[in-house]
Amino acid sequence: QSTWGPLSSLAFDSSPRRGLIETTMAAPNAKFAVNRPKLVELVQQLDPNETLDPDVQDALLEIADDFIESVTRFGCMLAKHRGSSTLDVQDLQLHLERNWDIHVPEHGGLDLKPQHKPTAVHKQRLAAVRKAKDSTR
Repeated sequence: QSTWGPLSSLAFDSSPRRGLIETTMAAPNAKFAVNRPKLVELVQQLDPNETLDPDVQDALLEIADDFIESVTRFGCMLAKHRGSSTLDVQDLQLHLERNWDIHVPEHGGLDLKPQHKPTAVHKQRLAAVRKAKDSTR
């Protein structure tokens, strides 16, 4: 019995390591995955003198909820694509990395975006290619 709606075609592992979103989303009386006290706490951490209008809080909570639902839905599609009925961190990480350009710190040794900086030799080769292109025009 799943409360995921359109995602109900996948069976989710309810182990504690994957339970955060499931528990939050499956709570029958929960309106949002992120709650108002946590939002207020986050704002206070950023600026202790700042307060948010209730309408702004509602808008931010809805945006956060939509984002979590979107990422979870796409992660489920990736899990289904790889033939699994379990949503894994790597599914969410891949979607966040590729579609939102959000780099999630390594989890279990999975690093999707290696941080390579071009070497001086590479830069010289690129400059030579550009120069050759410009001279042929």
